Amino acid sequence: MTRAALRAAVAAASALLIAGCASDGADPGPVDESLISESPTPAPGGGGLDESVEVPDVTDEVLVDAQAEILRAGLQHEEVDADGEPVVVEDPADYVVVDQEPADGTVDPQSPVILTVEPRD
Repeated sequence: MTRAALRAAVAAASALLIAGCASDGADPGPVDESLISESPTPAPGGGGLDESVEVPDVTDEVLVDAQAEILRAGLQHEEVDADGEPVVVEDPADYVVVDQEPADGTVDPQSPVILTVEPRD
């Protein structure tokens, strides 16, 4: 395709796109307030807003895999050391999960799971 033909095609496509977005001036009418929700979106894996989420057991897993599993369950994660101090993790593949809180059970969606981590050998 020549440069001139390409320019003509882009101009034609742009004109069609703009024409398709143009308003016909008609009033869209009143908004149905019953369709507007102020509720948060359910967490992935959580089902509904009122349902609990199963906490996966990620102990003895490499941190990068544990984090992914926690997020897939619709939960959040925080990493700490054996003393409970926050750990700044630059590369999650360099750490292993040695403990977690809660260890099991169900929690509210988006709840944090505290992962106790240590460097991998």
